[in-house]
Amino acid sequence: MMRFIPTFFTRLCALFLIAAALHSCAPDKNGIYINDKISSGKRDKFKALTDQLFAAAKSNDEPTIEGLLSREMLADPKYKRTFEMMYNESKAGKYTILDQYYIKTKASDTSYTLRPPDSLYKLPISASTRETYVALMVLEQGGDKWLATAVYGNYDYGWRLGELHFDHYAINGKTAPELYALAKADYNKGFLVDAMNNLEYATKCLRPAETWQYKQEDDIAKFYGEVSTDAYNKYNFPIIIPAPGSPAIFRIMTQTMPGGGYAPTIKYLTKIDVRDTVALKKEFEGVKKVIGKLFPGIDQDKKCIIFSAYNKRPEGNSNPLSYDMVDVLK
Repeated sequence: MMRFIPTFFTRLCALFLIAAALHSCAPDKNGIYINDKISSGKRDKFKALTDQLFAAAKSNDEPTIEGLLSREMLADPKYKRTFEMMYNESKAGKYTILDQYYIKTKASDTSYTLRPPDSLYKLPISASTRETYVALMVLEQGGDKWLATAVYGNYDYGWRLGELHFDHYAINGKTAPELYALAKADYNKGFLVDAMNNLEYATKCLRPAETWQYKQEDDIAKFYGEVSTDAYNKYNFPIIIPAPGSPAIFRIMTQTMPGGGYAPTIKYLTKIDVRDTVALKKEFEGVKKVIGKLFPGIDQDKKCIIFSAYNKRPEGNSNPLSYDMVDVLK
């Protein structure tokens, strides 16, 4: 009978396997771990936390929500407004993790600044426990994305939610830096209204969490000021539309779409009674044909433009009758 004698190679493999097993069982050292640097076991545990949070917010299950919170967070009723916002935007039925962080410290009440590998943003936080988990949960609704920043602590009574922030992360599918880049491209093409609108969207997405900071934050604010000045100098309202009836534009703004996303909205005064929708729609055909000449770019690369016709301009708290029409572009 032949006896098997372990070779040097098989002994070496065995040593590696033992070392790997010991390493997997070893406790984490103090530090900040991001994404796949977090051990798979902990990632599975943390996913259970975020799944539970999302399910509770989606169903507006108040008893379950209260059971997820730390005592400190439960004592401050403002969390209810945050969960209300999350409930309104969680109907898509799913979320994705943008980034996640696990922090282990020697002592509690320590401040940290979290950064992803590309340093696109920084997120200062305060760790109130020796173990902290931060999940950046992206919820998508139509063309918009929202970010839930969930900060968990490992308290002496278990893992609980210590902070929750919720706000816009992307509009029309683009984040603040992406909208800023788009605004610069619009401005260089002479699309001044588009540049203004995209900068407005960028500012709405600039702080998806209270302490969140993008690298381009100061650049966005500076450019917004420059473009606003140019727009103010170029466009003096009311602007007469060169179409039959000479309707007059008194405001250009952006408006939330029912299915998510935003669209440019043009408000104008007409001499036609806004209750006469047949005549109003006939005038509208002339208005939408020339709008791109008045405001270059406004009728390009968008799903639609909304037009609101008024007989009287709104002032103060007044809400005069108006009629909305949509020019579907694509």
